[in-house]
Amino acid sequence: VYEYRIDGNHRLLTLGNYPTMTLKAAFLKYGQAAAKVEQGIDPATEHLAEKENERLALSVADLVPLYIDYCQKLGQKRVSEKRRALLKEIVPIIGTKKVKDVSFRDIATILNDLFIERETKTLPQRLLSYCKTMFRFAKNNLGLIEINPCIDLQPPARSGKRSRALDP
Repeated sequence: VYEYRIDGNHRLLTLGNYPTMTLKAAFLKYGQAAAKVEQGIDPATEHLAEKENERLALSVADLVPLYIDYCQKLGQKRVSEKRRALLKEIVPIIGTKKVKDVSFRDIATILNDLFIERETKTLPQRLLSYCKTMFRFAKNNLGLIEINPCIDLQPPARSGKRSRALDP
């Protein structure tokens, strides 16, 4: 615990618990907090604000309806297909994760599972497209993330040539 005074008020900041936090790490946190107090910044208030921002951060399940509403306002096509695909394939797996915590690996795993287990070719490609635009919306319009986790992701396979019913 770091005990300090700021603006004449007595304050306490819990740095951590001993078994989980080493003394070295606690000393580093103490140094950072003491530097903030010298600058006139209350580290406890700052810590509470960070925890509140973490609590209020949107999950993927909360982002999907916002994105679908945005698509409808723009008058995009296939909005119902986007809604169905995102709610059926993405939300059950990573819906509880915060948007900022979604990684490249999470999306790649979902797409590879679709391609390998269900043997679908076009669904992973379309789902990747929907995820890219949804996370672009989260980045550009809402400012929830710094980097789109789908930006460099390639679909697992391209759809091959279709067999034609009629001969040439």
